[in-house]
Amino acid sequence: MKKYKSIIFWTIVFAAYCIALWLTDKYIFQYFEQRQTFFADAGFIRSALGQVGGCTILLSDLIIQFFVCPAAGIILTSLLLTLISFVSYRIFRHISGKWDTALLGLLPGAACVLQMYNMNFQYSGIVSLLIMVLCLWGFINIKKDLPRLVCGILMALIRFLRSNCITLRHIRPVD
Repeated sequence: MKKYKSIIFWTIVFAAYCIALWLTDKYIFQYFEQRQTFFADAGFIRSALGQVGGCTILLSDLIIQFFVCPAAGIILTSLLLTLISFVSYRIFRHISGKWDTALLGLLPGAACVLQMYNMNFQYSGIVSLLIMVLCLWGFINIKKDLPRLVCGILMALIRFLRSNCITLRHIRPVD
């Protein structure tokens, strides 16, 4: 019975996101779709991956192409927001061990809904937040100290090297 309560709860959260987005932001998804262009060729993918956050930009541009139909945008966005809330809930539950404190995990998804009212909002923020909470959830679920330390050092090293390569490539000498 406990398993069904969880499924019913997260279905209600998904439905609440769908209803909230349908009532408030029904047409913003078509605006996102017309503002972004996704080309499935090597040059576009190479240039997107060469930017800071290129993987999330590429994924978000791919998702945005389905926003021609407003219902698809609402369903996909609600699914991403529900996943963010679920993983954040699991992180808070792991840290606190209490069910009521873990409900703070609903806040990141709700904050993303509020950010969508800003016309400078980038949809890649939702995708990057999902990737970030998934990495954090995976990191805190490593039980042994040595693998957790190695994983943390590797993640920091990869992030540092990736950001420096991109930063150094865009620096131009002063004339």
